Amino acid sequence: MIINAFGDSVVAGFGVGRENSFVNIDRKDIIINNFGINGTTSLDVLNLINRVDFKDTFLLYVGINDFLSEISFYDVEKNIERIADSITGRCSKIVLCTPHFLSSDATYGWCNSSIFLSVNRKLELYQEFLVNLARCREFNIINYYKILGNYKDYDSLFFDGIHPTISTHKIMREELKKVVL
Repeated sequence: MIINAFGDSVVAGFGVGRENSFVNIDRKDIIINNFGINGTTSLDVLNLINRVDFKDTFLLYVGINDFLSEISFYDVEKNIERIADSITGRCSKIVLCTPHFLSSDATYGWCNSSIFLSVNRKLELYQEFLVNLARCREFNIINYYKILGNYKDYDSLFFDGIHPTISTHKIMREELKKVVL
């Protein structure tokens, strides 16, 4: 099985190493093509996917940078719909991942409190959009927004308010395995 994982610094494993990213399932029968790049937006993924030959599984985890960059919700929706149109029929399995919301620690260095509130509101709407898109298109969905959001000490899941710790990547990987294996 080949998994083509597209996304931002979370997919890239920022702060914990690419080898510790949640997309890296350590099995001999799985090849991971990690296209995670720090700062990636939905438009970046849209521009990249047409240059990739898809085989088995397409995974998408993107959105946080869009909203931190104050890209409109409408533009992000359109980009995701265009990505969905482009990949449909090009791979056997499509996995959309809803991004987690920012923890309060994100206000130390990543964004001010007003942007923090705006980003989290957009991420809440975005996870609803992705869940609906997955249902309508019969894609797989991993709702990290809700899965991680159910943890009691949410702030401890991230080392800087945005990027998951190694332990959090392990939690995310276990959820991914449930869908792709």
